Amino acid sequence: MAACRGDRPTAPPASPNVAGSYQLTTIDGHNLPVILVDLGTYRESLASSTLTLSGDGTYALTFGYQLDDGITIRATANSDTGTWTARGDSIALASTHGGFALSGTASADTVWLQNSERLLVYRK
Repeated sequence: MAACRGDRPTAPPASPNVAGSYQLTTIDGHNLPVILVDLGTYRESLASSTLTLSGDGTYALTFGYQLDDGITIRATANSDTGTWTARGDSIALASTHGGFALSGTASADTVWLQNSERLLVYRK
């Protein structure tokens, strides 16, 4: 946008200091654990997740799952790393492993991330 009469363009609002470690508290408004797959005799639930936003613009995301086959309950984990950017109250995560991206909003103590299916709420 061009400036008029010596006015300067307005910069976007400063991003909150969102760097830090966050724990997943809800998925679509439901407390953890949340059942992701239910095939009757087999269930997969998301039991935990940690999002770490580093000051250098990288992130680490871990997920802890419970797998129940009707006989045994096991724990398993998955992780992802990538880069994050924030502008105003918007935040975007892009995986370095390709194809995985999340976006949402952030405050000083909460990050709301949305993918095509779910709303994830992380809190410090």
